[in-house]
Amino acid sequence: MGSLPSPSRTGVRIAGDHYQWVHAWDACVAALTDRAVGAANPVIAVGAEVDGAGNLDDVVRRRREPPHSYSQVKYAVDASRLINRPYLLELSSSGGPSILSKIVVAWRELTTSGTPVELSLITNRSMDPADPLTSLCDARTQLLMPRAGEGGPGSAVGKARRQWMEFLGVTEPVLLELLEILRFDAGVNMSRLCNEVAAHMRALGLPYREKDVESGANWVARQVRNGHREFDLSRIDEAVAELWPAVFHQLDSDGSVKGAEFFRVGQAQPHLERAFQAAYQATGGRHIMGTASGEVYEDGPGWVQHFTGTPSRGPVVICALRGHPDRAVVVDAQVWDSIGAAGSGLGRLDAVGYPFSPIGKPTLITADTSPVVLAGGSWGPGNLSRRSDGSWGWEPQRQCTLETRERDRWSIGLSPMDLRLRCAARIAWAVDDLEVAGERRRLLEEMLPQGWFHGTVGSVADRLGCGSIPDRWERTPDSEGSNNRRNVSYRIKVPGVDGRTAVAAWARLQLPAGMQFQLLSTVDFRVDFSALPDDVQKDDSSLVSSVRRLSADELGEMFIVAWMLATRSLPLAVTNDLLRMRPAGPTRVELHIDSERPPNLGHDRVLGLMDMIDFTEFGEAPSLLPPSMSTSITTPLVISDHQVEDSVMESLFYMTSSFGFINYK
Repeated sequence: MGSLPSPSRTGVRIAGDHYQWVHAWDACVAALTDRAVGAANPVIAVGAEVDGAGNLDDVVRRRREPPHSYSQVKYAVDASRLINRPYLLELSSSGGPSILSKIVVAWRELTTSGTPVELSLITNRSMDPADPLTSLCDARTQLLMPRAGEGGPGSAVGKARRQWMEFLGVTEPVLLELLEILRFDAGVNMSRLCNEVAAHMRALGLPYREKDVESGANWVARQVRNGHREFDLSRIDEAVAELWPAVFHQLDSDGSVKGAEFFRVGQAQPHLERAFQAAYQATGGRHIMGTASGEVYEDGPGWVQHFTGTPSRGPVVICALRGHPDRAVVVDAQVWDSIGAAGSGLGRLDAVGYPFSPIGKPTLITADTSPVVLAGGSWGPGNLSRRSDGSWGWEPQRQCTLETRERDRWSIGLSPMDLRLRCAARIAWAVDDLEVAGERRRLLEEMLPQGWFHGTVGSVADRLGCGSIPDRWERTPDSEGSNNRRNVSYRIKVPGVDGRTAVAAWARLQLPAGMQFQLLSTVDFRVDFSALPDDVQKDDSSLVSSVRRLSADELGEMFIVAWMLATRSLPLAVTNDLLRMRPAGPTRVELHIDSERPPNLGHDRVLGLMDMIDFTEFGEAPSLLPPSMSTSITTPLVISDHQVEDSVMESLFYMTSSFGFINYK
């Protein structure tokens, strides 16, 4: 259709009436659909211009049980005005009450007896993105709440609330109560509306071309002109018989066309029907979700049912984690597919789990929701997050544990020093063709002496009196680690007295092989305090002077830079884009603090951890500390510097408190 001349005042009024009649006919189709699918609380009658509903009389949906739905329908011929405070609160052109004032009056009359209601303002106007309150409208629910209730009296939202309260003559609790039930169904132009109604008619088995939608709306208009302003199911059946007699004779007893297959919300799983119905209605019911396109079925760790959605929104699903029907969640099909794809080939939903919502708060998860909290998967708690390029990716939630397994790897056959700090990252990727290419190895060799870990090792070595460290990392001998297409192993060593190694560091990468299904990246820092040059006078009978012990800051900093080397730099030996590697489970980073001279192993010197590290910052030490402490934390592989710092300190405090340190902070 091309451009059209501006309509006359009468033309605008006729267009507005027709807009209302299309909405009313859509409500009639909803009543037929509810009957066909056996809805728990179906629409049983539809009203247009009804008595006793104030300005919310334009379209009324009466259900078997309250809440009934009352709507005001407003049509605009152009987009010159948006929905904002002036539009809602200004007096009418004739000096009468404002739109919102009349809604408040009608709401009070409808709820005099305490009966709950649902209210909506339906319009083809759009919400004003600059208005402090109407810009907060939730696209999922069409409600201004809960965000309209946030912010103190001095905030922009608080000041806007005050203006609304003063103009309407209501208290803040009353205003917020109204905004909890008043939906702003905005931006619904005539073309979109007719497409949605046609989709609803098609799902029911009725003719659904543009002229058929027009026929239904015109039938409503004739009823209103003839004084019939409420239509029960029998009258709506008469409309179908009048408009499409051939179709009417094919109707089953439930009002659907013979051969058309309908499914109830929650069908096939009786124990889920109530929860799925609650989620369906709380999300907007048929207006948002359309009708069920199949029965509830089991998939992975829970249950799911698919819905047609609407032409403007697309299909959606309701899902619930097994054992938690009270936490049913509504998810856009696009997001649901992304959740399944995150675990594709690895158990899919069994691996990543289901979206999880707070108890009693059915949630609509759209493409704008990020992160999506997931639970119940074999990978553990996680999130599906939107990346900067628009794609979705699964990430584990941060969680500490004492379960570790990389403490002893590459330690057999090495001459003992005194202290070892180890950071080991177990990285699970869903690929099986990784290899260390020659060019990547060369880049890694160039990167190692330029990184933060190298600089931190140098700073600590310098404080311990060792002077400068080598400016390049050397490949290790085979006894300390392999270097081939599946392994990377490098070290730096700082000599001390008598040529013995005083400070040393190792960086190793091992690709999955045999029973090892994860890429393993480890970084070690080791010290032999007896080999430090020009050792100062020792305190009492300790073997390490207090000034040579590592401070808590040095401990934390060493683990921070070791984490970055293990999770950022070493994996670049096999890929140049860590974000594009599809996970096969959570990344787990282990931190180990070990004395290499524990008691009962026949060493000439015995050193405890507190002999070598100042743990004062972590609290009151236990009377007996084991020679080794370890912890593990699940984490996304790619995180910010600040998140690395937080993760390391959380791990260290978790580790020390688990081994008996008492921290009163």
